Amino acid sequence: MDTYCQFAQPRIFRSFLERVHVENCFISEQCVRGVPDRDTPLKHIQNLYLEQAVWVHQSLLLGFTGRHIYLENTKLRTYDMKDFVEQWVEGQICVNLETAIISTELVYRYGEVLQEVPSFYGQGRAHEGRYVYNAAFRDFFQKEFDFLDCADCHEITRMTDGVIASVKILSETKSGVTRHYFFMFVWHDDNPAPGAFQNNEPGYRFL
Repeated sequence: MDTYCQFAQPRIFRSFLERVHVENCFISEQCVRGVPDRDTPLKHIQNLYLEQAVWVHQSLLLGFTGRHIYLENTKLRTYDMKDFVEQWVEGQICVNLETAIISTELVYRYGEVLQEVPSFYGQGRAHEGRYVYNAAFRDFFQKEFDFLDCADCHEITRMTDGVIASVKILSETKSGVTRHYFFMFVWHDDNPAPGAFQNNEPGYRFL
């Protein structure tokens, strides 16, 4: 979605999604300015990709019910990610989540994000060392660094069912601008297989 306007209001997303049923994936490069809608339909999209997410509030992340979420250029801070991790570990939020990738130009303090949750680091994991990324928008998210390598991740466990997630924070500097990326990969399967794109047709990958 891109209205080709410099800025749009958050209500444009609600108006659009109330008229159009998004079955699988929603991708937006739109810049938004205004008060976020805490009850936005964006929360319930299975694959959500927002390239200009500076307007996004923590409530979108905490209330997300889909499988894959990617938020670029956010203003989310360390305490926002700390709340997210703690509530996921307690089984309160995002039970269907497979991946969350959140970027910001603010600095994530890694130690504080994991401060209140049990985590372990190192070898002896039951799952594969490399995550299989099956987001419907995966062709849109390409990085020069290997973000799917989980060998250097911390592992956290959801208390309600024992599901494990790999968490890490990486930084990337381009044109003098440093972005920090929070990655969370949930291991619903210890040996996940690559999934096909919807309809197996390149022209329909993001519908």
